[in-house]
Amino acid sequence: MRQSLEALWGQRARAFRLEIFPYLRFMVQSGFPGFVVLMIILGMIGYGTLLREPPAGFPTILVGVILLTPVMCWSPMRTWLHPADTVFLMPREQEMAGYLRRSWVYNGSAAVLLMLGVLALFWPLYNRTVEHDYALPVLALVLVILKLFNMHHAWRERRMAWPGARWVSRLVRWLLHAVMIAMLLDTDVTMGRSLLFLAAASITYLLWLRLPKQHQLPWERLIEEEQATRRRYYRFLGAFIDVPVLAQRVQRRGYLAWLAARVPYRESHTYRYLFSQTMIRAELGGILVRLVLLGGLVGYLTGAGALLEGWGAAAAYLLFVFIVSVQARSVTMVHRYSVWRHIYPLPEARRQASAVAVVQLTTALCAILMWLPLAAGLVMEGLYSATAAAAVIAALYVRMVLPRRTRRRLASAEEE
Repeated sequence: MRQSLEALWGQRARAFRLEIFPYLRFMVQSGFPGFVVLMIILGMIGYGTLLREPPAGFPTILVGVILLTPVMCWSPMRTWLHPADTVFLMPREQEMAGYLRRSWVYNGSAAVLLMLGVLALFWPLYNRTVEHDYALPVLALVLVILKLFNMHHAWRERRMAWPGARWVSRLVRWLLHAVMIAMLLDTDVTMGRSLLFLAAASITYLLWLRLPKQHQLPWERLIEEEQATRRRYYRFLGAFIDVPVLAQRVQRRGYLAWLAARVPYRESHTYRYLFSQTMIRAELGGILVRLVLLGGLVGYLTGAGALLEGWGAAAAYLLFVFIVSVQARSVTMVHRYSVWRHIYPLPEARRQASAVAVVQLTTALCAILMWLPLAAGLVMEGLYSATAAAAVIAALYVRMVLPRRTRRRLASAEEE
């Protein structure tokens, strides 16, 4: 008797949880959850200050659009599919309805709860700064209905045969929902007009989705999404402990290529060049770029808001420096099992020193780029002490603490 596909879904979900569970212990032991809690506490303090004394003309509606649009439009779908399923499960495609239904419920319920959580977080600010006649349950119900339509539209996009049509459709969907949320939050537009626009826009967009050619079941697209999700899990856990690594995706990133080009072309710098290229072109480079952008934005906003007289902004900046250093240290594990370094005559004795130098230089560069917007925000408020203290502490960490941590990690890896 063949196994039902719904039971197969549950079996694969449990297998993935058991696969990553042992690594979560190392993540907890690293102290990272403590820093996350600290970040949450700092955010709550800053948010409480904003609620007590909101500045005149605060762009509440714009903030609502920025917060709600991503959680509204982001519709992930874990299916636990593998490349081999195009051979073994595709003949049973007619039975996949129950399998996909479980994915819809699993992903949809989490996405709806996330959206409601963001709405609950945003509501006190909206209620404090905007005069309105809305009730929170009514607005939540409208957004949940809109989210369900969004999930259906995202599924139709996955079925599109051409990547170009899929990207255009996604862009239109994000822009359209941003406009919908803005109309809902804007008190100058009545609820009736907003609902009429929402209904007309949703129906028009749904009709447009019928035009591009679509697959009955987008096997390759679902498998690609599943592999990308697994890479993100492993990439995150790899910052704390050595984990199995999936195939790396190489990106050109021409705007960063000049950094690796500055490494002297000598045998003694072979590993330094290798680690520099890995830092720039692997997925790790994209993580660092996003962290720097986010850290710079948080630093400027908390600095300009004079969070805890500037010391809260400095603490948030140092938290991002630590997170960047944790991510940068993961480059030491990328080529750990590479066979090519045992085949080519590479200067193995200089590998550890090169890895430490690249991690230290990368963290220092990211720390400087994040410090500049922080300093701009703090200097505008006349908080020079916090500005200087953040720079000094970050410099001491990068110069003295980070090299020792990196060497200790490399030594631990060699012993294993």
